[in-house]
Parts: sequence; C-alpha cells; structure tokens
Amino acid sequence: MKELIGSPGTVSGLTLRITQCGFAAASIAVMVSASDFSTYTAFCYLIASMGLQLLWSFGLACLDVYALRRKRDLHNPVLVSLFVVGDCNVITGSCMFICWGYSPVCKRPELLQVSRSSTLQAI
Repeated sequence: MKELIGSPGTVSGLTLRITQCGFAAASIAVMVSASDFSTYTAFCYLIASMGLQLLWSFGLACLDVYALRRKRDLHNPVLVSLFVVGDCNVITGSCMFICWGYSPVCKRPELLQVSRSSTLQAI
C-alpha cells in the first residue's frame, strides 16, 4: 500500500492519535468545568462520546508505538479497513451528539409533548 501522511504505524499517525487524545481530553475538561453540566443531557452524551474518542485514539496510538518499536507494517488492508470503520463510527457519534445538543428539542422539552387540542386544531 502507498504510505500516506497519518497512516497507521508511522510517526505522523502517532502524532495524529496523540493530538486526538489531547483534544478529546481538553473537550471533556471544558465540559466538566461548566456549572451544572450534568443537568444537560447533551453534555452528558458529548462527554461519553469524547471518552470513546479518547479511548479509541489512545488504543491506536499504543498500536502505532508498538508498530514503530517492532518495525511492523500496519498497512494490511483488513487492519486499515478496521481503522477506517472505527474512525467513522467515532466521528459519526460525536457529530450526532453535537447536532442533537444544538437542536431546539433539546433546549425546549415542551416541543416533545403533543397535546390532543393542538392535533385537533391542525386537522
């Protein structure tokens, strides 16, 4: 396989994963430092999502360290596919929780309640 910047088992890949860990940890710290963060469900889900990002990036950083020390090639198509699917799942979950946190339903829970009179007025 062609060696790309940030690919698994390279110094740039290790740098990328360590940077992802740092940003995930920083975002968790900022959210936790907010007053009454636990009363907002969106913050709780975002913290869980960033925790998953932190664990995923740390695991791949450890794999990169192992590959660099043992001079192993991680450009196996199955491994690269696993990394891509894992990264896509983690980023999709993060974006989903971010979008959900900014939705009007999250800010106004009364929008979830449908009264019978409003349904009849619509008809």
